[in-house]
Amino acid sequence: MGKTVCIGGLIAVGKSTFLKSFCAYAEEQGASIRGMPEMYPESVRQMVHSNLVVGEAFFLAHRLQMAVDAQCIAKSYDLVFMERSIIDHMAFLDAFEECHFLEPEQINWSRQVIKEVNPPKLDRFIFLDISPELAFKRKSGRGRGGEQFTLPFLHCLRESYLNYLHSTYSDPLILDWSAFGEELNRDELLSALLSIE
Repeated sequence: MGKTVCIGGLIAVGKSTFLKSFCAYAEEQGASIRGMPEMYPESVRQMVHSNLVVGEAFFLAHRLQMAVDAQCIAKSYDLVFMERSIIDHMAFLDAFEECHFLEPEQINWSRQVIKEVNPPKLDRFIFLDISPELAFKRKSGRGRGGEQFTLPFLHCLRESYLNYLHSTYSDPLILDWSAFGEELNRDELLSALLSIE
C-alpha cells in the first residue's frame, strides 16, 4: 500500500507546478507516482469568482471524493499526491467566516458534511508556505479575477491552515516557497516520503 500526500498552500503559491514537476522527478527516480491535480477548469474558476456559494459546494464535494479515491489509488502506487484536501477546505471555511464571505448557514452546512463523511486522513501534508503579501501579489499578477480573496482574507487563511496542520499532524512538512523551492533537495524529500511509516 502506497502513501497519500497532500500538497497545500495559499492561493497562487505554485501547488500545481510543484505537483507536476515533482511527480515527473519521482518517476525518473523509479518511483511509481500518481498525481491528482485539483479540478479547476475555466468554467469553475468563473463560477468561484461570480457565485462563491456554488464554487464552495463544488470544491467540497471534489475534495471529499479525492480523499476517498486517493486511498484506493494508493494500493497501486508508491505515492499518491493530491492537490489540496479537506484541511485546505476547512481553512478556507474559517477564512470565509472571518471575512464574512459566506452566510453562516452555508459554512455550518459544509462543516456538517465534512463531519458526517469523515474523510480519511492523508499520510503526509506538504505546505508550500509564502507570506500572505506575496500570495496577494502573485494572485493579482495572474489577472484571473478573484478580487474577493483580499490580503486580510489570505492572512486569515494562512493562520487557519497552520492551526489545522499542527493539530492534525505531529510533523507537517512546511516548506518556504517564497522562491518556488529553489533550495529544495528533491532527493531528500522523495526519500522521506517513500519511508513514511
